[in-house]
Amino acid sequence: MAQAQTTDTLIEPAARNLATFFTGIARRGMCWDDAWAGDLGLADPITNSTTLIQPMTTATVRDLTDRLDTFYREADGGPWMLWSVWPTPELTAFGYSPAGYPPLMARPSGTPPAPQPEGLQIVEATDEAELAVFERGLIEWFPLEHVGTFLPGDVISPQILEGPLRCWVGYAYDVPVTAAMACAGDGVVGIYCVATAPDARGKGYGAAITDVAARCDESLPAVLQASSMGRPVYERIGFTTIGACSLWIRQRRP
Repeated sequence: MAQAQTTDTLIEPAARNLATFFTGIARRGMCWDDAWAGDLGLADPITNSTTLIQPMTTATVRDLTDRLDTFYREADGGPWMLWSVWPTPELTAFGYSPAGYPPLMARPSGTPPAPQPEGLQIVEATDEAELAVFERGLIEWFPLEHVGTFLPGDVISPQILEGPLRCWVGYAYDVPVTAAMACAGDGVVGIYCVATAPDARGKGYGAAITDVAARCDESLPAVLQASSMGRPVYERIGFTTIGACSLWIRQRRP
């Protein structure tokens, strides 16, 4: 069963879960059959992200780009980012800039819990006060370099407490040091926004909170998009690479 969970059968569910995440944190969104767009209207492009629900082809690039340009120019904000769990055509000729190819990783359900570091307490953010701690950590530790000055709720609104997104904060001896978010749906648990304070890294905190988030529905496999720094951390707790994401950035049209 575990082998079946970490194959190409998880690619499309991972895309749909990612789309749910980005539209779930957005102030405004748009859902089409081929892509879901979310927009926080902030300066950092990752906060204004579109997820492909099905593979893009050279023949479909222009139509989708026109729709996305129309959507994003309806509000102020910075550039936006296109996410694809499938290979994409070369998009620079269409006005996009490449933004990387992070690995898509998965872990089967039923994976034993990871060891918890001494002194670490992980709590779920179930009210606005705890969610504000999560948001502050995400902005400072992730980091969201281009967000700039913000008010509580600008990045993670309290409205997410009513939806499928769940957040956790890890405290080392009562000091917040790590955070993670999860979205259970579309047959997977998607892990997002894993971040650890720079002076608390290398102690197993990120791995521990990722493990807790991944087991929020233990009947489902977990998926995530890894950074180069996070990849070995996730491998230590049972994640393996099943593909790669194509990331592209496009400027918001006036």
